[in-house]
Amino acid sequence: MKTSDYAKTLILVAVVLFVAFQSDFGFVVLFLLPILFVWFIVGIVLMVRRPQERQRRAIRMAIWASTLVIIGTVQGHRADAARAEANGVVRALIEYKALNG
Repeated sequence: MKTSDYAKTLILVAVVLFVAFQSDFGFVVLFLLPILFVWFIVGIVLMVRRPQERQRRAIRMAIWASTLVIIGTVQGHRADAARAEANGVVRALIEYKALNG
Protein backbone atom coordinates (compact mmCIF):
# COMPACT_ATOMS: atom_id res chain seq x y z
CA MET A 1 0.00 0.00 0.00
CA LYS A 2 1.25 3.40 -0.97
CA THR A 3 0.46 6.81 0.43
CA SER A 4 -0.91 7.76 -2.97
CA ASP A 5 -3.75 5.28 -2.34
CA TYR A 6 -5.01 7.66 0.33
CA ALA A 7 -4.19 10.95 -1.42
CA LYS A 8 -7.79 11.59 -2.52
CA THR A 9 -9.11 10.85 0.96
CA LEU A 10 -6.52 13.07 2.64
CA ILE A 11 -7.16 15.97 0.24
CA LEU A 12 -10.91 15.73 0.80
CA VAL A 13 -10.37 15.52 4.57
CA ALA A 14 -8.18 18.64 4.42
CA VAL A 15 -10.90 20.52 2.52
CA VAL A 16 -13.60 19.41 4.98
CA LEU A 17 -11.42 20.37 7.95
CA PHE A 18 -10.67 23.76 6.40
CA VAL A 19 -14.36 24.49 5.88
CA ALA A 20 -15.48 23.06 9.23
CA PHE A 21 -12.87 25.02 11.20
CA GLN A 22 -14.06 28.35 9.85
CA SER A 23 -16.01 30.44 12.30
CA ASP A 24 -19.78 29.79 12.06
CA PHE A 25 -19.39 26.99 9.50
CA GLY A 26 -19.76 23.98 11.81
CA PHE A 27 -23.27 23.38 10.51
CA VAL A 28 -21.77 22.24 7.19
CA VAL A 29 -20.81 18.99 8.90
CA LEU A 30 -24.51 18.24 9.41
CA PHE A 31 -24.87 18.00 5.63
CA LEU A 32 -21.89 15.66 5.51
CA LEU A 33 -23.10 13.25 8.21
CA PRO A 34 -25.85 11.46 6.20
CA ILE A 35 -23.47 10.97 3.28
CA LEU A 36 -20.75 9.56 5.53
CA PHE A 37 -23.26 7.36 7.35
CA VAL A 38 -24.33 5.72 4.10
CA TRP A 39 -20.68 5.47 3.03
CA PHE A 40 -19.78 3.74 6.31
CA ILE A 41 -22.59 1.19 5.88
CA VAL A 42 -21.58 0.47 2.28
CA GLY A 43 -17.93 0.27 3.36
CA ILE A 44 -18.73 -2.29 6.05
CA VAL A 45 -20.70 -4.41 3.57
CA LEU A 46 -17.87 -4.22 1.04
CA MET A 47 -15.29 -5.10 3.70
CA VAL A 48 -17.25 -8.28 4.40
CA ARG A 49 -17.66 -9.17 0.73
CA ARG A 50 -14.14 -8.24 -0.44
CA PRO A 51 -11.53 -9.22 2.14
CA GLN A 52 -8.66 -8.06 -0.08
CA GLU A 53 -9.89 -4.43 0.27
CA ARG A 54 -10.53 -4.68 4.00
CA GLN A 55 -7.38 -2.93 5.22
CA ARG A 56 -7.59 0.01 2.80
CA ARG A 57 -11.28 0.58 3.55
CA ALA A 58 -10.71 0.29 7.28
CA ILE A 59 -7.94 2.90 7.13
CA ARG A 60 -10.13 5.28 5.11
CA MET A 61 -13.02 4.79 7.51
CA ALA A 62 -10.71 5.43 10.47
CA ILE A 63 -9.45 8.63 8.83
CA TRP A 64 -13.00 9.91 8.35
CA ALA A 65 -14.11 8.84 11.83
CA SER A 66 -11.16 10.65 13.41
CA THR A 67 -11.90 13.69 11.24
CA LEU A 68 -15.47 13.78 12.56
CA VAL A 69 -14.22 13.45 16.13
CA ILE A 70 -11.77 16.33 15.63
CA ILE A 71 -14.46 18.54 14.10
CA GLY A 72 -16.89 17.71 16.90
CA THR A 73 -14.27 18.48 19.53
CA VAL A 74 -13.36 21.83 18.01
CA GLN A 75 -16.97 22.87 17.47
CA GLY A 76 -17.88 21.76 21.00
CA HIS A 77 -15.03 23.83 22.43
CA ARG A 78 -16.12 26.85 20.41
CA ALA A 79 -19.72 26.45 21.61
CA ASP A 80 -18.59 26.22 25.23
CA ALA A 81 -16.34 29.26 24.87
CA ALA A 82 -19.11 31.29 23.24
CA ARG A 83 -21.54 30.28 25.99
CA ALA A 84 -19.04 31.24 28.69
CA GLU A 85 -18.43 34.62 27.05
CA ALA A 86 -22.17 35.27 26.72
CA ASN A 87 -22.69 34.33 30.37
CA GLY A 88 -19.97 36.81 31.33
CA VAL A 89 -21.73 39.57 29.41
CA VAL A 90 -25.07 38.75 31.04
CA ARG A 91 -23.42 38.70 34.47
CA ALA A 92 -21.87 42.12 33.82
CA LEU A 93 -25.23 43.53 32.71
CA ILE A 94 -26.97 42.19 35.79
CA GLU A 95 -24.29 43.67 38.04
CA TYR A 96 -24.54 47.02 36.26
CA LYS A 97 -28.33 47.02 36.61
CA ALA A 98 -28.08 46.13 40.31
CA LEU A 99 -25.65 49.00 40.94
CA ASN A 100 -27.38 51.65 38.82
CA GLY A 101 -31.00 50.57 38.82
